[in-house]
Amino acid sequence: DQITATAVYSTFSADIDEDSFDLNGDGVVNRRDRQMVHDAMRRGDDDGPEDLNGDGQVDQADLDLIRDNYGECP
Repeated sequence: DQITATAVYSTFSADIDEDSFDLNGDGVVNRRDRQMVHDAMRRGDDDGPEDLNGDGQVDQADLDLIRDNYGECP
């Protein structure tokens, strides 16, 4: 017997405003912002500002954006 598998890959790109990573507006991207993304993931809330990359899902990619942009906002 022969099994055929097909993989579908898609790419997503968006213009992302780095100021939007500061979800609580305190001027710093930090653990509080990360917690907000984590809480949205747990709730299954994909429509809020925690969807940082605008792909319609609050997921690990959004947590990675927070992590990669820790520090004071420009």
